[in-house]
Amino acid sequence: MTTNLKTNLAQRISDILRQEILGNEIHEGDHFNETALATRFGVSRGPIREALRLLEMEGLVMTPSNGRSVATGFTPDDIGGYYDLRYFIESESIKRILSKPADDDYWEWIRKMESILDQSRIQLELNNEGVFTELDGDFHRAIIMQANFKVYIHVWKITNNLSRSIMEMNRTYIMQQQLHNLRKTFTFHDNILLGLKNRDLEFTLSNLRAHVEKGVETYLTIIEHLSNIKK
Repeated sequence: MTTNLKTNLAQRISDILRQEILGNEIHEGDHFNETALATRFGVSRGPIREALRLLEMEGLVMTPSNGRSVATGFTPDDIGGYYDLRYFIESESIKRILSKPADDDYWEWIRKMESILDQSRIQLELNNEGVFTELDGDFHRAIIMQANFKVYIHVWKITNNLSRSIMEMNRTYIMQQQLHNLRKTFTFHDNILLGLKNRDLEFTLSNLRAHVEKGVETYLTIIEHLSNIKK
């Protein structure tokens, strides 16, 4: 098995297991049996170990001294901490961006953000949740990259898979509310961009905070939805 194939398999497996941890299908303290997982996914144990390593880097899995990987779970407090971290990184990035002159590079970046928002508007009209979700990630990533602070970029990359999985849960489990959620997300992004164009720090951060708080609310709605299904 080539290295790239092994990595791709591990990524796909970690995506599935991450969804199951976030959705409380896998609970805190549950053990991961590598042999059973290898059979389930039809792979050798190598990609399974790599998938568990990726999840351990995200704090969703731990491997104690006995070598048996276990789930750490993901609680409402954890989701609050995750979104607090996101707000901190993005708000500090915005502060760094707005502390610099509005030069040609800045306005080129604003045009890039406008392009992302224009594409998002089109996907919203088409009710294309999948592409809209990708553009959602692109919008926030563009803020981090424009700040060009390597510590924030590094943390963002570590949490990227977690962010993607949370957005995928939103898309998958509450489809009946999704159009409303997409519109709310678009409104937040539109206001954040308006604040950046006007270089209004307070307005921009206020809308970023509201966006983050909506993210926490949505995740908790998902968990309640899943709990009701299992009853």
